[in-house]
Amino acid sequence: MRKNRSLCVPMECQLLMHARFKGDLFASRSRRANIEYLRRFLKRNRLPIRRITHQGRKRRSDMEVVG
Repeated sequence: MRKNRSLCVPMECQLLMHARFKGDLFASRSRRANIEYLRRFLKRNRLPIRRITHQGRKRRSDMEVVG
């Protein structure tokens, strides 16, 4: 059985690409409305919704050296 790999694309990049293809639709809406539109689109098409879950937990000086 093959593993299904998905690409992690940030929401900012998705907003830019959707604005390029549907510029008139995205220009008339607020940023929050555009994000919700993208989330519904991803959910409707069974695509992964990626969120940053560990941002700001550790500072660079607190990180341990691996390797």
